[in-house]
Amino acid sequence: MTVFDGIGQIGEVNGDGPLINILGEKIALGPFERENAPDLHLWLNDYAVMRMLDFLPGPRTHERAESPWDGLLAAEDNVAFGIYERAGWKLIGFSVLLYVDHINRSAEFGIAIGDVAAQGKGYGTEATVLTLDHGFTALGITNIMLRVFEYNRVGLHIYEKLGFRKIGTRRKSKMMGGKLWDTIYMEMLADEFESPVLRKILSPQASL
Repeated sequence: MTVFDGIGQIGEVNGDGPLINILGEKIALGPFERENAPDLHLWLNDYAVMRMLDFLPGPRTHERAESPWDGLLAAEDNVAFGIYERAGWKLIGFSVLLYVDHINRSAEFGIAIGDVAAQGKGYGTEATVLTLDHGFTALGITNIMLRVFEYNRVGLHIYEKLGFRKIGTRRKSKMMGGKLWDTIYMEMLADEFESPVLRKILSPQASL
């Protein structure tokens, strides 16, 4: 399978590996498939993963874990990527663009690194950038928003470093660990983002 890497060169992915849309330096993004359901089931039963998402931690059967994704994957206004570690092509998480509005050119971003062994390696940061590249460059979105909980200090730091700006706070709107926390809203505009991959691939001057 032929794909493009982060500097616009052509590379080859093992024929037994996953389908890849966007190839980064350490990770790659590909379609989140129904065959990824077993991984999703594990992640949505991991309290450490769930506390960063907008779900209540707790036991989830396969059916309960998969049902939200059935609607998400089927909806035309949502984009769901699987995040793959390039060293071995292991699925380590997912990123999404929700409520993609092509008239108003807006969307909402979300991400989770479900594989605990893959956390703290910068994979989430790179996956965020590549997902934004898809939204801004491939879809022509102007405004991408996200929500992050007050206690997610690492996430807040990463988003600020990438250029997201805080636009508001919904106070005491997330219960976690027996305490109510704020939900922080952030956004980025297309002209505040520099495409690392897709600008070269999607350019009218790009060679086939």
